Amino acid sequence: MKYKMNYRFYLEKRFKKGTNTVEAKRLEKQGKPIGKYLNPNETAINIGITYNERYLKVGTGIRVLAKHFNVDKQRVLSSHPDCVEINNKLEHIKSSIKNRHYSLVLKGKTPSIATIKSIMEEEAKGIAARLDTTDFFKIFDKYMEEKSKMIKHQTFKNYQTFRTCMVDFVKAGYKLNIDAIDEVFWNQFYTFCAEEKNYLNNTTAKQVRCLKTFCNWMYEKNYIDHQEYKKIPDREEDGEIIYLTWDEIEAIKNYDFDFKPRLGVVRDQFIFQIHTGQRIGDILKCKISDIMFDADTKQHYWKNYQEKGSRTKATYIPLSETAMQIVNKYAEDRPTDSYLFPSKSRQAINGDIKEICRYAGLDSEITITRYSGKKKVSITKEKWEMITSHIARKTFISQGLRNGIPKDIIMKITGHKDERSVRHYLNLDKEFISKEALRVWK
Repeated sequence: MKYKMNYRFYLEKRFKKGTNTVEAKRLEKQGKPIGKYLNPNETAINIGITYNERYLKVGTGIRVLAKHFNVDKQRVLSSHPDCVEINNKLEHIKSSIKNRHYSLVLKGKTPSIATIKSIMEEEAKGIAARLDTTDFFKIFDKYMEEKSKMIKHQTFKNYQTFRTCMVDFVKAGYKLNIDAIDEVFWNQFYTFCAEEKNYLNNTTAKQVRCLKTFCNWMYEKNYIDHQEYKKIPDREEDGEIIYLTWDEIEAIKNYDFDFKPRLGVVRDQFIFQIHTGQRIGDILKCKISDIMFDADTKQHYWKNYQEKGSRTKATYIPLSETAMQIVNKYAEDRPTDSYLFPSKSRQAINGDIKEICRYAGLDSEITITRYSGKKKVSITKEKWEMITSHIARKTFISQGLRNGIPKDIIMKITGHKDERSVRHYLNLDKEFISKEALRVWK
């Protein structure tokens, strides 16, 4: 019959890697045990359909151990605790595809190959998504349990934020299936982030990077068999970079905070960060004993142990005269194993920095433009309101590049791996562009 379709459920990877599958199947036909050849990890159940002499296949999103799947009956064995639920879902997928196919035939239509494939994907992934939503979070929690001992506290918090975002995604009625994290998913997630969460595109990109890192781990652990997620874009949009001018740095440096000693300490810490280009976490971990003098170069250095993921690397940060004045101020008459600056939460530090900048007169209005989806979002505030500890790092890079420090030197100090990361911080304003162009073209 012209419209006849043959259906088959099968395992994506039934046998373990390196198995002689011909030999294993021969033994199976002879009724001999083949347990030692079976894949020890859960693998996907796919559905394959022969239609008009073409073979089409899609993943159902359901995963089981090979020992729990009957190849001849194409069903999950009773030894699996959820066998009834899974088998009902497989039957529902098959009957739903079959019914939609015949519905088109009865209307006098001849479904194309593309139409049948689309029906298969909609029905298979639709059923699987309802089954696998909890699996996504169970697997993610396993991932976090494994990674929590190797990642920094801030990175852990970023992943907690990502998990909350994905929970909200599901609560909003979207499907979440580990075997369907692809461009179709991306379109839905992008819409959700822009329209329901009102995320700026760069915030969405950060969530996607968390997702892709998690997917890489799932692929390595054989939870998923595809890498479609790699096609999802995660590059941040370039925008205006906020940094401090030399006049603003001097205004902050020279402001008298005797009336609020707390702000004076944070101000000194902020200036030290501007002169060294390090993250606030590194600044807070700096010990007096980490400051050293090199007799050969006659230069003071800060031996900073920069953390990147689970790795730690010692970097020698040259200290300017201003930075050393601050070191001497806070190291005097204190044990060498003391931290240079007092411990304080990042939130409190950023609040103090805003107050410091307001006192120092950083009240010019600045406007930054970002995008949420395709919607342009313009934010206008006084400059002090936009200053955080991270602006110190941006200032170090921006002013360094503007004043001729080579990119590779800046990258060595800041710990950046590629030039794109450094260029992201560079703000070439109109005055600087004009000055540099006219320096050559008189």
